[in-house]
Amino acid sequence: MNTRRFLAGLTLTAGVLVAMPAFPAHALPARGDDGGYEAPEPAPRPPVSRPPTTPTNPAPTVPRLVAGFSVTTDSVIGTATVRYGEPGSLVTVRWGDGTRSVYDPFSPILTHTGSTLTSDTVVFKHEYPAGLPATYIATVTVEKGTRSDLESRQVVVTPRYLVTQFQAFFSPTHCDSAVEEWTEWSISQKLNGSTIRNWRFDVKTNSFPGASVGDGFADFRALDGSLFGREMTMADAPLTMAYSVTEIDPVFDDSAGTKSADLHPSIAPTNVLLEYSGDDCRAKIRFDTNVLLLRPGANQGGIGGGGIGGGGVLSNTP
Repeated sequence: MNTRRFLAGLTLTAGVLVAMPAFPAHALPARGDDGGYEAPEPAPRPPVSRPPTTPTNPAPTVPRLVAGFSVTTDSVIGTATVRYGEPGSLVTVRWGDGTRSVYDPFSPILTHTGSTLTSDTVVFKHEYPAGLPATYIATVTVEKGTRSDLESRQVVVTPRYLVTQFQAFFSPTHCDSAVEEWTEWSISQKLNGSTIRNWRFDVKTNSFPGASVGDGFADFRALDGSLFGREMTMADAPLTMAYSVTEIDPVFDDSAGTKSADLHPSIAPTNVLLEYSGDDCRAKIRFDTNVLLLRPGANQGGIGGGGIGGGGVLSNTP
């Protein structure tokens, strides 16, 4: 080795080391310290898109045979509307009172009062028992081949009645002096204590002067406009129909009092006679009453029988 070259190299290296500036001791980061450096946050990962899970062999959807079922009532008349999903279905409505109505598409055409039929809907009419309000469960069954479908509905039946007091008639005695032929009267019709009509008129109660005083009753005279009717249920309170009778006199009026009769669906129709007696006068008022069960849409023959339209039988049977 060339001694001169080796010594020259050592001299050069030493000069470089001397020329480098010294690094301050406090500027060196301690072990474990990053010196204030903040690393950037990693970018969010994109969402993983997965295909929706679907059954490999979904079950086939079978349409329902009962497409719609409703039952409404009007007094004792029930109306069941059944919409069925397939033509040729056998439809049976059980009303909940031990009876049923049937539509059979394979039976001969018959006439069924109050019911109707279209290509996909049958409407049955039924009369429920009268009396107090009652709740039933009506059920429809629709059958086609080996398939069957069923639905039920709650049915509230509130029988309604028309309670009527027919026109009233009035008959007084003669209670004026024997020389008079006519007596004047005031009559009031009251419902539950409230006056609804008044009459005031003269009645010939003596055939001729001196013939009769207080003996017989005059012919009954109609109280025009006294007819009264109201729809009621068994749960309603009775109505009190009353008539007040007064004989009008120039000196003083003779009140014969107030008489009444009750009106209610539970009271059998009857002939009512109200008798009045005042100081010198007597009188009578008579009228008839009636109670009629309301059966909207029903005829005299009742609801029942066969069926109409498009072929098939509609029937109401136990």
